Amino acid sequence: MTRGAWVLGLVVVACGGAAAPHAPSGSLGDADGAGAGAETSAPGLCSDEDSAAVGHSDHVSSPDGAAVHVGQCSAKPAPGATKSAKPAPGVAKSSSEAENAKPPEKDPLHTAIVQAGHAVLRERAKEVPIEQIRTPEFQALLERMKESMRAAPGVGIAAPQIGVPLRVFLVEDREEYLARMAEVEVTERERTPVPLRVFINPKVTPIGKEKVTFFEGCLSVNGWSALVTRAREVSVEALDERGEKVSWRVRGWPARILQHEMDHLEGTLYIDRMHTRSFATHAAVKERFAGKPAREVLHAHGL
Repeated sequence: MTRGAWVLGLVVVACGGAAAPHAPSGSLGDADGAGAGAETSAPGLCSDEDSAAVGHSDHVSSPDGAAVHVGQCSAKPAPGATKSAKPAPGVAKSSSEAENAKPPEKDPLHTAIVQAGHAVLRERAKEVPIEQIRTPEFQALLERMKESMRAAPGVGIAAPQIGVPLRVFLVEDREEYLARMAEVEVTERERTPVPLRVFINPKVTPIGKEKVTFFEGCLSVNGWSALVTRAREVSVEALDERGEKVSWRVRGWPARILQHEMDHLEGTLYIDRMHTRSFATHAAVKERFAGKPAREVLHAHGL
Protein backbone atom coordinates (compact mmCIF):
# COMPACT_ATOMS: atom_id res chain seq x y z
CA MET A 1 0.00 0.00 0.00
CA THR A 2 2.40 2.62 -1.22
CA ARG A 3 0.09 5.15 -2.78
CA GLY A 4 -3.17 6.87 -2.01
CA ALA A 5 -5.39 9.36 -3.67
CA TRP A 6 -8.93 10.14 -4.41
CA VAL A 7 -12.33 8.88 -5.09
CA LEU A 8 -12.96 6.40 -7.84
CA GLY A 9 -16.58 7.33 -8.78
CA LEU A 10 -17.06 5.13 -11.81
CA VAL A 11 -20.08 6.80 -13.22
CA VAL A 12 -22.99 4.75 -14.44
CA VAL A 13 -26.72 4.64 -14.71
CA ALA A 14 -29.94 2.69 -14.85
CA CYS A 15 -33.37 1.94 -13.49
CA GLY A 16 -33.55 1.58 -9.78
CA GLY A 17 -32.88 4.49 -7.45
CA ALA A 18 -32.88 8.22 -7.45
CA ALA A 19 -29.59 9.94 -8.03
CA ALA A 20 -28.35 13.30 -6.89
CA PRO A 21 -27.57 15.91 -9.54
CA HIS A 22 -24.01 16.00 -10.77
CA ALA A 23 -21.53 18.25 -9.09
CA PRO A 24 -18.06 18.24 -10.66
CA SER A 25 -15.70 16.56 -8.30
CA GLY A 26 -12.92 14.08 -8.15
CA SER A 27 -13.38 10.39 -8.07
CA LEU A 28 -11.83 7.72 -10.17
CA GLY A 29 -15.10 7.41 -11.95
CA ASP A 30 -16.01 11.00 -12.39
CA ALA A 31 -14.07 13.07 -14.83
CA ASP A 32 -12.55 15.78 -12.66
CA GLY A 33 -10.67 13.85 -10.02
CA ALA A 34 -10.88 16.69 -7.52
CA GLY A 35 -11.96 14.84 -4.44
CA ALA A 36 -15.63 13.88 -4.28
CA GLY A 37 -17.42 11.39 -6.47
CA ALA A 38 -19.67 12.32 -9.33
CA GLU A 39 -23.29 12.15 -8.34
CA THR A 40 -25.15 11.89 -11.58
CA SER A 41 -27.64 9.80 -13.34
CA ALA A 42 -28.12 9.05 -16.96
CA PRO A 43 -30.49 7.06 -19.07
CA GLY A 44 -30.62 3.53 -18.33
CA LEU A 45 -31.80 0.23 -19.61
CA CYS A 46 -34.03 -2.22 -17.82
CA SER A 47 -33.58 -5.88 -17.10
CA ASP A 48 -36.41 -8.28 -17.92
CA GLU A 49 -37.54 -8.07 -14.30
CA ASP A 50 -38.25 -4.37 -14.53
CA SER A 51 -41.91 -3.97 -15.35
CA ALA A 52 -41.38 -0.30 -16.12
CA ALA A 53 -39.90 -0.95 -19.56
CA VAL A 54 -41.92 0.85 -22.20
CA GLY A 55 -41.71 1.77 -25.84
CA HIS A 56 -39.22 0.09 -28.15
CA SER A 57 -37.59 -2.95 -26.64
CA ASP A 58 -35.06 -5.48 -27.84
CA HIS A 59 -33.53 -8.59 -26.37
CA VAL A 60 -30.07 -10.12 -26.30
CA SER A 61 -29.97 -13.82 -25.48
CA SER A 62 -27.48 -15.22 -22.99
CA PRO A 63 -25.83 -18.63 -23.54
CA ASP A 64 -28.44 -20.32 -21.37
CA GLY A 65 -31.18 -19.05 -23.64
CA ALA A 66 -32.48 -16.38 -21.30
CA ALA A 67 -33.39 -13.14 -23.02
CA VAL A 68 -31.96 -9.98 -21.52
CA HIS A 69 -34.22 -7.00 -22.12
CA VAL A 70 -32.51 -3.85 -23.38
CA GLY A 71 -35.50 -1.55 -23.78
CA GLN A 72 -35.54 1.99 -22.45
CA CYS A 73 -36.87 2.66 -18.98
CA SER A 74 -39.58 4.83 -17.59
CA ALA A 75 -40.13 5.80 -14.00
CA LYS A 76 -42.73 4.03 -11.86
CA PRO A 77 -45.02 6.00 -9.58
CA ALA A 78 -44.01 5.82 -5.94
CA PRO A 79 -46.01 3.37 -3.79
CA GLY A 80 -49.05 5.08 -2.39
CA ALA A 81 -48.72 8.07 -4.69
CA THR A 82 -52.01 9.58 -5.75
CA LYS A 83 -52.83 11.08 -9.08
CA SER A 84 -53.56 14.78 -9.17
CA ALA A 85 -57.18 15.65 -9.73
CA LYS A 86 -58.24 16.53 -13.28
CA PRO A 87 -60.30 19.66 -13.89
CA ALA A 88 -63.98 19.12 -14.51
CA PRO A 89 -65.00 18.95 -18.18
CA GLY A 90 -65.42 22.39 -19.66
CA VAL A 91 -63.42 24.15 -16.93
CA ALA A 92 -60.45 25.95 -18.45
CA LYS A 93 -57.19 26.34 -16.60
CA SER A 94 -55.72 29.78 -16.14
CA SER A 95 -52.47 30.48 -17.99
CA SER A 96 -50.52 30.34 -14.71
CA GLU A 97 -52.12 27.03 -13.77
CA ALA A 98 -51.34 25.63 -17.19
CA GLU A 99 -47.74 26.76 -16.89
CA ASN A 100 -47.36 25.24 -13.42
CA ALA A 101 -48.93 22.02 -14.62
CA LYS A 102 -46.21 21.45 -17.21
CA PRO A 103 -43.75 18.74 -16.16
CA PRO A 104 -40.18 20.00 -15.86
CA GLU A 105 -38.04 19.37 -18.90
CA LYS A 106 -35.46 16.66 -18.34
CA ASP A 107 -32.26 15.77 -20.07
CA PRO A 108 -33.11 12.48 -21.83
CA LEU A 109 -29.83 11.06 -20.53
CA HIS A 110 -30.82 11.54 -16.89
CA THR A 111 -33.04 9.03 -15.14
CA ALA A 112 -32.18 6.84 -12.16
CA ILE A 113 -29.13 4.79 -11.22
CA VAL A 114 -29.18 1.22 -9.94
CA GLN A 115 -28.19 1.53 -6.30
CA ALA A 116 -26.68 -0.92 -3.84
CA GLY A 117 -29.41 -3.29 -2.75
CA HIS A 118 -30.66 -3.94 -6.29
CA ALA A 119 -30.27 -7.63 -7.20
CA VAL A 120 -28.62 -6.93 -10.56
CA LEU A 121 -25.57 -5.50 -8.78
CA ARG A 122 -25.09 -8.70 -6.80
CA GLU A 123 -25.37 -11.35 -9.49
CA ARG A 124 -22.71 -12.64 -11.84
CA ALA A 125 -23.37 -11.11 -15.24
CA LYS A 126 -23.97 -13.42 -18.20
CA GLU A 127 -21.53 -13.82 -21.07
CA VAL A 128 -22.43 -12.29 -24.41
CA PRO A 129 -22.60 -14.84 -27.28
CA ILE A 130 -20.09 -13.77 -29.92
CA GLU A 131 -22.67 -14.04 -32.69
CA GLN A 132 -24.78 -11.36 -31.02
CA ILE A 133 -22.08 -8.73 -30.67
CA ARG A 134 -22.67 -7.24 -34.12
CA THR A 135 -26.46 -7.25 -33.86
CA PRO A 136 -28.28 -3.90 -33.87
CA GLU A 137 -29.69 -4.64 -30.41
CA PHE A 138 -26.31 -5.17 -28.79
CA GLN A 139 -24.73 -2.26 -30.64
CA ALA A 140 -27.58 -0.08 -29.36
CA LEU A 141 -26.74 -1.21 -25.82
CA LEU A 142 -23.11 -0.17 -26.30
CA GLU A 143 -24.20 3.20 -27.61
CA ARG A 144 -26.50 3.73 -24.64
CA MET A 145 -23.68 2.85 -22.25
CA LYS A 146 -21.34 5.29 -24.00
CA GLU A 147 -23.90 8.09 -23.88
CA SER A 148 -24.61 7.43 -20.22
CA MET A 149 -20.93 7.40 -19.27
CA ARG A 150 -20.22 10.65 -21.10
CA ALA A 151 -23.32 12.38 -19.77
CA ALA A 152 -22.25 11.69 -16.18
CA PRO A 153 -19.35 12.31 -17.05
CA GLY A 154 -17.41 9.24 -16.09
CA VAL A 155 -14.40 7.15 -17.03
CA GLY A 156 -16.01 3.72 -16.92
CA ILE A 157 -19.39 2.00 -16.99
CA ALA A 158 -20.51 -1.62 -16.61
CA ALA A 159 -23.73 -3.00 -18.04
CA PRO A 160 -25.14 -4.15 -14.65
CA GLN A 161 -25.02 -0.54 -13.47
CA ILE A 162 -27.60 0.34 -16.07
CA GLY A 163 -29.68 -2.67 -15.14
CA VAL A 164 -28.39 -5.06 -17.81
CA PRO A 165 -26.75 -8.27 -16.47
CA LEU A 166 -24.28 -8.80 -19.31
CA ARG A 167 -20.48 -9.10 -19.18
CA VAL A 168 -19.49 -5.87 -20.86
CA PHE A 169 -17.95 -2.60 -19.73
CA LEU A 170 -16.58 0.55 -21.32
CA VAL A 171 -13.57 2.66 -20.34
CA GLU A 172 -12.70 6.20 -21.43
CA ASP A 173 -10.54 8.79 -19.65
CA ARG A 174 -10.43 11.92 -21.77
CA GLU A 175 -7.66 14.47 -22.01
CA GLU A 176 -10.04 17.23 -20.94
CA TYR A 177 -10.69 15.43 -17.65
CA LEU A 178 -7.00 15.31 -16.79
CA ALA A 179 -6.59 18.98 -17.72
CA ARG A 180 -8.87 19.93 -14.82
CA MET A 181 -6.71 18.13 -12.26
CA ALA A 182 -3.67 19.30 -10.34
CA GLU A 183 -0.41 17.89 -11.63
CA VAL A 184 0.31 16.15 -8.33
CA GLU A 185 -3.05 14.36 -8.52
CA VAL A 186 -2.39 13.13 -12.05
CA THR A 187 1.09 11.96 -11.05
CA GLU A 188 0.04 10.12 -7.87
CA ARG A 189 -2.77 8.36 -9.67
CA GLU A 190 -0.55 7.50 -12.65
CA ARG A 191 -3.46 8.76 -14.66
CA THR A 192 -3.16 8.90 -18.44
CA PRO A 193 -5.71 9.56 -21.20
CA VAL A 194 -7.53 6.46 -22.42
CA PRO A 195 -9.52 6.46 -25.67
CA LEU A 196 -12.95 4.82 -25.65
CA ARG A 197 -12.55 1.07 -25.32
CA VAL A 198 -15.14 -1.71 -25.16
CA PHE A 199 -14.49 -4.94 -23.24
CA ILE A 200 -16.89 -7.85 -23.78
CA ASN A 201 -16.55 -11.09 -21.77
CA PRO A 202 -13.33 -9.71 -20.23
CA LYS A 203 -10.75 -11.47 -18.08
CA VAL A 204 -8.64 -9.18 -15.89
CA THR A 205 -5.43 -10.57 -14.37
CA PRO A 206 -3.24 -8.78 -11.78
CA ILE A 207 0.45 -8.56 -12.68
CA GLY A 208 3.08 -8.65 -9.94
CA LYS A 209 2.54 -8.19 -6.23
CA GLU A 210 2.57 -4.40 -5.92
CA LYS A 211 -0.61 -2.88 -4.50
CA VAL A 212 -1.80 0.71 -4.41
CA THR A 213 -4.49 2.34 -2.29
CA PHE A 214 -6.82 5.12 -3.41
CA PHE A 215 -10.22 6.48 -2.53
CA GLU A 216 -12.95 4.97 -4.68
CA GLY A 217 -16.56 5.89 -5.12
CA CYS A 218 -19.39 4.55 -7.22
CA LEU A 219 -22.75 5.95 -8.25
CA SER A 220 -24.29 2.68 -7.18
CA VAL A 221 -23.24 3.67 -3.64
CA ASN A 222 -24.24 7.25 -4.21
CA GLY A 223 -22.45 9.99 -2.28
CA TRP A 224 -19.90 7.82 -0.46
CA SER A 225 -16.27 6.79 -0.90
CA ALA A 226 -13.59 4.73 0.79
CA LEU A 227 -9.99 3.64 0.43
CA VAL A 228 -9.56 0.47 -1.62
CA THR A 229 -6.34 -1.45 -2.22
CA ARG A 230 -5.87 -2.93 -5.69
CA ALA A 231 -3.14 -4.26 -7.96
CA ARG A 232 -1.06 -1.50 -9.50
CA GLU A 233 -0.76 -3.33 -12.84
CA VAL A 234 -3.13 -5.67 -14.68
CA SER A 235 -3.74 -7.22 -18.07
CA VAL A 236 -7.11 -7.69 -19.72
CA GLU A 237 -8.23 -10.01 -22.51
CA ALA A 238 -11.64 -9.52 -24.07
CA LEU A 239 -13.64 -9.04 -27.24
CA ASP A 240 -14.19 -5.57 -28.66
CA GLU A 241 -17.32 -4.06 -30.18
CA ARG A 242 -16.64 -5.97 -33.44
CA GLY A 243 -16.22 -9.29 -31.67
CA GLU A 244 -12.46 -9.31 -32.24
CA LYS A 245 -9.98 -10.38 -29.57
CA VAL A 246 -8.13 -7.59 -27.77
CA SER A 247 -5.58 -7.48 -24.97
CA TRP A 248 -4.16 -4.63 -22.90
CA ARG A 249 -1.52 -4.43 -20.20
CA VAL A 250 -1.68 -1.28 -18.11
CA ARG A 251 -0.78 0.19 -14.73
CA GLY A 252 -1.94 3.04 -12.53
CA TRP A 253 -5.35 4.65 -12.81
CA PRO A 254 -6.48 2.74 -15.92
CA ALA A 255 -5.66 -0.52 -14.13
CA ARG A 256 -7.84 0.56 -11.21
CA ILE A 257 -10.73 1.38 -13.52
CA LEU A 258 -10.49 -2.06 -15.12
CA GLN A 259 -10.55 -3.80 -11.73
CA HIS A 260 -13.47 -1.71 -10.48
CA GLU A 261 -15.52 -2.42 -13.61
CA MET A 262 -14.61 -6.10 -13.62
CA ASP A 263 -15.88 -6.34 -10.05
CA HIS A 264 -19.29 -5.16 -11.24
CA LEU A 265 -19.49 -8.13 -13.61
CA GLU A 266 -18.90 -10.46 -10.66
CA GLY A 267 -21.55 -8.88 -8.44
CA THR A 268 -18.95 -7.11 -6.30
CA LEU A 269 -18.96 -3.47 -5.17
CA TYR A 270 -16.02 -1.47 -3.87
CA ILE A 271 -17.58 -1.49 -0.40
CA ASP A 272 -16.81 -5.23 -0.28
CA ARG A 273 -13.10 -4.41 -0.57
CA MET A 274 -12.84 -1.09 1.26
CA HIS A 275 -10.89 -0.20 4.39
CA THR A 276 -13.96 0.34 6.53
CA ARG A 277 -12.43 3.07 8.71
CA SER A 278 -12.11 5.29 5.63
CA PHE A 279 -15.77 5.07 4.56
CA ALA A 280 -17.07 8.65 4.36
CA THR A 281 -19.16 11.00 2.29
CA HIS A 282 -17.55 12.59 -0.74
CA ALA A 283 -17.91 15.99 0.92
CA ALA A 284 -16.11 14.84 4.06
CA VAL A 285 -13.26 13.32 2.07
CA LYS A 286 -12.86 16.48 0.02
CA GLU A 287 -12.93 18.75 3.07
CA ARG A 288 -10.40 16.70 5.00
CA PHE A 289 -7.96 15.52 2.34
CA ALA A 290 -8.17 17.82 -0.70
CA GLY A 291 -4.67 18.64 -1.94
CA LYS A 292 -2.90 16.42 0.58
CA PRO A 293 -0.29 13.88 -0.57
CA ALA A 294 -1.16 10.22 -0.72
CA ARG A 295 1.10 9.21 2.16
CA GLU A 296 -0.68 11.65 4.48
CA VAL A 297 -4.09 10.31 3.49
CA LEU A 298 -2.98 6.76 4.19
CA HIS A 299 -1.33 7.68 7.49
CA ALA A 300 -4.52 9.35 8.67
CA HIS A 301 -6.28 6.01 8.26
CA GLY A 302 -3.57 3.94 9.89
CA LEU A 303 -2.39 2.46 6.60
